[in-house]
Amino acid sequence: MRLYLKLFAAVVLLHTFYSFKNVSPPPVSAAFYSLSHIRDTADPTHVWNEDFMLVFNPEKSVYTSYTALVQDSAQQATIKQAYSATGGTIDMGVLRPSTRGNIYTPAGNDFLYILKNFRQNDYLIRESFENIAWKIEKDTKQLLGYTCQKATGTCKGRAYTAWFTTDIPAKFGPWKLHGLPGLILEATDSNKRIQFTCTKILLDVPPSHQSLLAFPADAVATTTEAYRKMEKAYEEGLNTNGGTDSEIKVSKVTVNGFPLTGSFRKKMAPNYPLELEK
Repeated sequence: MRLYLKLFAAVVLLHTFYSFKNVSPPPVSAAFYSLSHIRDTADPTHVWNEDFMLVFNPEKSVYTSYTALVQDSAQQATIKQAYSATGGTIDMGVLRPSTRGNIYTPAGNDFLYILKNFRQNDYLIRESFENIAWKIEKDTKQLLGYTCQKATGTCKGRAYTAWFTTDIPAKFGPWKLHGLPGLILEATDSNKRIQFTCTKILLDVPPSHQSLLAFPADAVATTTEAYRKMEKAYEEGLNTNGGTDSEIKVSKVTVNGFPLTGSFRKKMAPNYPLELEK
């Protein structure tokens, strides 16, 4: 009898081992969003438009600029071609403005993480999760073939109306909007100056997108304050030295029809940012 029990226990343990070994990783999906943002209330005709991608599984998500991913790939090819030739001046053509930095949202965690790249180094900034007190309402509508339900809540100082679908039970959404019992497909702030609209959903994404869910292994942990000081010190150094030591000069850069000059940067400074300062 004892021998039988020992054999039975061994079989159970072996079966359990192989069951865990053969468990498939959670499926990885992606939602693509279009952001429309009036950043300067004095000029409501000038709208910031940018495309984003949210890669997620049931456990975590990462939100990144799809505009930047596509544009960076094209720029790297152009610069590589210039270096392989004789150097000189690169005409980068018309560039779309894009947001730098990934937002990582682990489900059930008290923190989210923002990844920024500065001078070819990755920095990871931890930020406290905001507990959005969503009020779920009865209104519904169809978006991308999914039945979505209305919810209202305040995130980073702004009131939002969001539409989420429980057909995709992921508690994520664009930017730092999260915490509903389904994926957020649309969100608009109360002044209708900020709108996130989901344009496409992929329920099975390629490995190149899946890899975005992992933090870079060499990312340096830092704080928002320390990162801003580093950026400021570098910008002041550029102003003093008159530029970088690169052999390639980037010129003729145009963003949304405007030359990229100091006055343009000042004009583009937002007075209606996504996130209100505390």
